Amino acid sequence: MEENMNQKKSFDPVLIGYIVIIIGVVALVLSYVMVFSKYKTKNDDLKTKITEKQAELDDYNSKNTNLKKVVKDTKENNERFEKVLSRFDGGLSYEAEICDAIKIAENDDVIFDGIKFDGDESTLVYQFGNDTKVVDENGDPASLTTVAVVDSTNVSTDEKDSDTYLGKSIVYTLTGKGTYENSLESLRNIENTSGKRKVLKGLSFTYDVLADEMAYEATFVEYAVTGNGREPYAFTIPTYSKGLANIFYANSVPQDEQK
Repeated sequence: MEENMNQKKSFDPVLIGYIVIIIGVVALVLSYVMVFSKYKTKNDDLKTKITEKQAELDDYNSKNTNLKKVVKDTKENNERFEKVLSRFDGGLSYEAEICDAIKIAENDDVIFDGIKFDGDESTLVYQFGNDTKVVDENGDPASLTTVAVVDSTNVSTDEKDSDTYLGKSIVYTLTGKGTYENSLESLRNIENTSGKRKVLKGLSFTYDVLADEMAYEATFVEYAVTGNGREPYAFTIPTYSKGLANIFYANSVPQDEQK
């Protein structure tokens, strides 16, 4: 009886070994799964962060490339803008126009009998940076070859803002005479005055073939751009002794008129 009970309580060592092995394998698998899951989660997080950082890097590279283009384009646009501005004087005045006329008369050997200004010393025709409507006297769109006025409903004429560029104009008429070639040359040189934008608005003339003398009346409009850093070109007013001599290098006033 005792022998039978002892036989029942004994276990097969091989079976126990298998059970231990199985338990070990299960424990190992569970440990692996737990560790793997943990690292897999971290790996997924790292992949997500890498994707986010890559997107940020791509965005930075795109912006950096675009920034270089913006800097290049800005530099080129500034150079073009300065080149355009260099064609315009930084201000207008009666004295400057008179001095320009004296210089043209002297250089081209023509006689200017007089200069007549039409309107104010400078008229506002354009304000940069605004959607400005520029019209002529009839309310039609104006070009640089017409005398333009600003639609006051669109533009403030306050010139205290030094950062605002303003387009100004002055209109004047020259009465002169000279040989045909010299007269044409003088008109061309007025329009091509360095650093100034002068446009011939109107011209009437007579020509004496025998004397080769052209008498003309030419109306010009000059445009200038004023504003921050813009200065009028310097000019020198000629000095003359008192008398009745024509400052435009014409013949002196007839003797009977000097008495």
